Amino acid sequence: MALAALMVLTVPARSDESLIRSEVTRQIVENSPWSGEDVEVDDITLTGPDVTKIKFDSVSVKVPKRMTNIGKVTVLATLFSGKKEVRNIWVSARIRVFKEVVVALNSIRMNDKITKDDVKLMRMETRDVADTLASVDEAVGMLARRPISVGTVVKSDYIKPQVIVKRGERIVVSVENDRFAVKSIGTAVQDGSRGETVSVKMSSGKEIAGKVTGPGEISVDF
Repeated sequence: MALAALMVLTVPARSDESLIRSEVTRQIVENSPWSGEDVEVDDITLTGPDVTKIKFDSVSVKVPKRMTNIGKVTVLATLFSGKKEVRNIWVSARIRVFKEVVVALNSIRMNDKITKDDVKLMRMETRDVADTLASVDEAVGMLARRPISVGTVVKSDYIKPQVIVKRGERIVVSVENDRFAVKSIGTAVQDGSRGETVSVKMSSGKEIAGKVTGPGEISVDF
């Protein structure tokens, strides 16, 4: 592990493993990108001699400034007697991250529409927290981009918006402002999901852009 950016803290210590372990834990938690209550550090192993037989009165622990790894990591602990360096010890530990994530309660087939009964927000350990959903609302109403099995953590790239305006489809175009509202018919130039902006070709041949508001409908601000 690269130690390009280091945080070093020296604290009073007893000549035993417990203080080294607690300081390794504290440094990892403080320098991780996750909140303290979401991180657990365990399986801490010291490499080298029996530290109970080493006389030291302080310890410094060096860790990368931002601990982004989940799983096994290795950090360096340096034992001191006064200002004199006594011994360097490599310490391995396991970082576990717990987070509230959206989990599938049912098997969801590709292109199935996800309902509120299909998913639930649960706190669980995850090795990969990138792109996980923060709320059930982010999943409900979306389509499954791939099959999702029961118990799977649902990520943003597992789902996609439902297309409710299709290219070539004749759709209702609402042109509105504070003074009037006009509805006409146009032809969608591209597919679109709710909230997306799509182009529509009007009967005059002119193309305008509007926001998808419902199946076969767009709204244009005027």
